[in-house]
Amino acid sequence: MMPIIVVAIVIIAAVGGIFAYNEFLRPEPALVTATITIDFGNGTVLTKEIGSDNNTALGLLRTYAGEENVEDVGGFVTSVNGISTVDDVPELAGTEARYWLYYVNGEMPMESAALHVIVDGDIVEFKFETSPW
Repeated sequence: MMPIIVVAIVIIAAVGGIFAYNEFLRPEPALVTATITIDFGNGTVLTKEIGSDNNTALGLLRTYAGEENVEDVGGFVTSVNGISTVDDVPELAGTEARYWLYYVNGEMPMESAALHVIVDGDIVEFKFETSPW
């Protein structure tokens, strides 16, 4: 009988610990303030300083443009506001293929936008442009 009581106490303590962590101890997502720019490649450029608790480059883009306006594959942006190919931009129709590339503080990270963590003060740019490779 004693082993059953001990197991019951351990289970109750574990469940209580999980509940306490989820309700009271879990850290809040970090709010980051950064500047984001979206360059559509046709002269339209949107820039804004925003705060987001989704502190990846992709999260910042989703916060600014709206979840429903950003598509990605594996964290690599494929469409912003319905623009995914040059044919979606009348001024660019028929030109060389363009892609959504991103930069943080002027440098192109070598990881998907979903993995690159943004910190306060970063400047994040998403540009619809030809590939540099």
